[in-house]
Amino acid sequence: MRETAGCSFKDIKIEGNTVTLNHDDVLIDMGSIAKGFIVERMVEVLEDEGVVSGLVDGRGDLRIFGENTQDIGIQHPRKKDEMIAKIIVSDCAIATSGDYNQFIGSFDNPHIINSLNYASITVVGDDLAIADAFATAFYVSNNPEILERYKNLKVMTIDKDMNIKYYNGFEELLQTSEDLL
Repeated sequence: MRETAGCSFKDIKIEGNTVTLNHDDVLIDMGSIAKGFIVERMVEVLEDEGVVSGLVDGRGDLRIFGENTQDIGIQHPRKKDEMIAKIIVSDCAIATSGDYNQFIGSFDNPHIINSLNYASITVVGDDLAIADAFATAFYVSNNPEILERYKNLKVMTIDKDMNIKYYNGFEELLQTSEDLL
């Protein structure tokens, strides 16, 4: 049985530069967005120092830069030692939000509140802060229609029944048997 949160985003008031938390249980964790922002700044520093290609790992969310191609595995949300997909990418950011690495007791109580449909969302875009924020926003919105405004973001969703859907050309990134030759 899913434990109901005693608070929600409605308990956060933003006025100008002031944020007020109107419930004792409200916490704001900018971890993923801040992590994406920091990784993007790290890439800038590396490029400014003359590094032409690389991969910066922000605790599982990745920023690949330069012309080299990378093969990236996406973890299966229910089988920790298996990949559910492998993609081939270059010069992009990859972020995943899901219920399977941070939860309380079971997958039904993930660290991200208000999601009922998804086990995992993977977003590939140009900027890791944006990809990470969007992965979380999509995870809780349960609304694929928002992708119509963000055609530059390639998205793979995995619902609680392990059904996979691709949006905005994500399937073009999938590694095929021909790629392995």
